[in-house]
Amino acid sequence: MTGEPSYEDLVKRVNQLEQEVFELKDIKEELQKSKGVLNTVFDSLPFDIFALDLNNRYFMQNSTCRNNWGNCIDKGPEDLPVSKETLNLWLNNNHRAFSGETVTDEVEYHSLGGRKSFYYNIIAPIRDEEKIFGILGILLDISELKKVEEALIDSEERYRNLFMNNHSVMLIIDPESAEIVDANPAATSFYEWGYEELTRKKITDINTLTERQVFQEMERAKTEERRIFHFKHRLASGKFRDVEVYSGPIKVYGRELLYSIIHDITKRKQAELSLIEKRKELENKTHELEEVNAALKVLLKQRDEDKKEFEKKVIANVKKLVFPYVDKLNNSRLNDRQTIYLGIIKSNLEDVIAPFLRRLSSKYSDLTPSEIQVAELVKDGKTTKEIAELLNSSTDAIDFHRYNLRKKLGLRNTKKNLRSFLLSFK
Repeated sequence: MTGEPSYEDLVKRVNQLEQEVFELKDIKEELQKSKGVLNTVFDSLPFDIFALDLNNRYFMQNSTCRNNWGNCIDKGPEDLPVSKETLNLWLNNNHRAFSGETVTDEVEYHSLGGRKSFYYNIIAPIRDEEKIFGILGILLDISELKKVEEALIDSEERYRNLFMNNHSVMLIIDPESAEIVDANPAATSFYEWGYEELTRKKITDINTLTERQVFQEMERAKTEERRIFHFKHRLASGKFRDVEVYSGPIKVYGRELLYSIIHDITKRKQAELSLIEKRKELENKTHELEEVNAALKVLLKQRDEDKKEFEKKVIANVKKLVFPYVDKLNNSRLNDRQTIYLGIIKSNLEDVIAPFLRRLSSKYSDLTPSEIQVAELVKDGKTTKEIAELLNSSTDAIDFHRYNLRKKLGLRNTKKNLRSFLLSFK
């Protein structure tokens, strides 16, 4: 049967945990690095991201948002340089999001400098369990996509130029068959297949979802139920990449197709997962250390109490079992050598208990050493006569000390018993 851990076991465990704390510091530094990577990724995203608190004040924005609208932190929508029509739209969308609705629409805004842009707007509530404590907004500049759509409608040649020269990975997909109809050079470079090989494939060959799931997602993009998707795509090398896909319907060559703009977010996902794992590990280690610290505090408290009890017993035993006989010997007929030896013995005994008496004196405030001796003997139940004999003093001197004790301990003019009062000290 296993008993309670010993003091040595706990000390050993604390030492182990201290070592683990040092290791956790290294983990914390890694978390900070991961957090820095995540913040860098967040701040470098090529679309506006912002968040507002329950007072409808901005408390977060990325650099893209700051470049488009200026510094919004601690400001409200009404503080930004936008038209009344835009402001009313923003306030209405925010109100809907604070009510628990996720708002998605296409809007036309004039940003700083008067530049007109088309945005795909997402405003969603931020929840902590069931409670909404803010809203998150994303403004995706789809002006270029609008231009692409218009160019495709107006001229297939203009479409080809925009599509082929775009640095973003772009695919044109048939939602009915899942065939990849077209791919730009950025797509062939990313997926590591040549153009002919890539356009012989279906998107179901690349997407790791099941075929049924892929067709369901394409239907959502076709009907514009959703515009932004997160998938895991397979490359020619067999590697997998986490991607964020912006997709919607487009008419090309007289066919109703889907355009898809693909962004590689693998590093961002890895940073997010690493941060979550490190945070959980740190929380577990911290909880374990707190439990051991609590057990150690209990053990140390018991040790202090045992130490105090031991000191009291040492003092009492020396005074009761040794000093009385030393004093009797001192009053007996001793030769000079014996008297010297007896003085040395008494002096050494006083040196032994002196540290204990100094700690004990803190209980009795500013009492003198003689008063402390008298107090301890009174506490042991000795009479004035017995104390005088033990201390080789007169009864008048002992009465004087007792008087001073009652005065310093605040017992004058009271009926409190001196011994009972002294016994109340722990």
